[in-house]
Amino acid sequence: MTYADMRLHRASDHWEFQYPHLQWSGGISSTGAVGIYKLLINPSTELLNWHIKLTAMVLWLVSALYLIRKLINDRWVGALALLGTGALGLQFIEPTSELIGATFFNLFVLLICRQRFLLGGISLALFGLAKVEMLPASLLVLSYAAWRYRQPESMRLLFGYCFTIVLLVAPALYIHGSDGLLGGRALAVFQFHYDLYGMGSSLAGAHTPFSEAFNNPSSVMQAVLSNPREYTVFIGQSLIESLANLFISEHFYILGFLVIFWFGKHWRPELGAMSDNLNAAASVTFLLLIITVAVSTIFAFVHFRYTTRFAALVTILFAAMLERTCTQPEKYCRTPPTPGRCLSTLRITLGVLAFGGILRVPWMMAHPMKW
Repeated sequence: MTYADMRLHRASDHWEFQYPHLQWSGGISSTGAVGIYKLLINPSTELLNWHIKLTAMVLWLVSALYLIRKLINDRWVGALALLGTGALGLQFIEPTSELIGATFFNLFVLLICRQRFLLGGISLALFGLAKVEMLPASLLVLSYAAWRYRQPESMRLLFGYCFTIVLLVAPALYIHGSDGLLGGRALAVFQFHYDLYGMGSSLAGAHTPFSEAFNNPSSVMQAVLSNPREYTVFIGQSLIESLANLFISEHFYILGFLVIFWFGKHWRPELGAMSDNLNAAASVTFLLLIITVAVSTIFAFVHFRYTTRFAALVTILFAAMLERTCTQPEKYCRTPPTPGRCLSTLRITLGVLAFGGILRVPWMMAHPMKW
């Protein structure tokens, strides 16, 4: 069942409308998108979730396809990158709000690669409002993009982002008050993961209930200050779980992307290099990955579904970086290999990775909420 419900329905002769809340699992933009869909398409109650799931799935894969067409030149490499993205199985996750948010971010990367800064700012704001923890990630990416594209046109990025945030958040603040933006969901999330998953341990070595371990705190900060040692244990276990889920969910794509990003000097950001779309896409994806891990680890851990936010980008960039190395070996290799043989090896590698992912898809379809 999708949790993004705008609670928009017909009552007698008028529409009843409840504006979304950022603390809802669908945030403001994801929930709003579902509400608009309900208003325009008007599906039955029985078919609503299928409508939303299929629409979100198609939009996510289409956004990945357009990124591939922008960043990858070889058709076989592009086709295998798209197959690898689909083979991750993340399009079947629930709640669907994760997929909607990921689509907004894919669209943002595509727009800045095409230097459509105004629309890019709008897309980034929609991503930030898709779930409450996506907001700090969007702010970090916005700061980096504004610094990277230091020209008059980049001001459109800031304007588009700020205008959209104000436009969508103002009604939430008016209707729900300060809780419409800064409600106390963080403590509930922290307590849920601590108690349900048995994370953390008391000084005696046995797991204790959250209320006992942290003296019934009223905020996360109070919990940390009341028992910093217990919270440190929680952070350590959370980080281990997060890294394991990152690796399992995308196997070698994430590992390969990080290795290339750190050790391939040609993939590092070049100041003022507006024409290098691959560098820009890699940088914002890396920032999103890091902030997702950091924010999630503080309160819980990185669930499989969280990787949807950057899954398509990581897979596509992994293929695009290696494709550029294979087609222009004189620029990226000290001992250039034979271009044709290198490209064939890349195609085989992508095919093997995609096939490995396909083997897991049936299980993922059957257990969309276990991620």
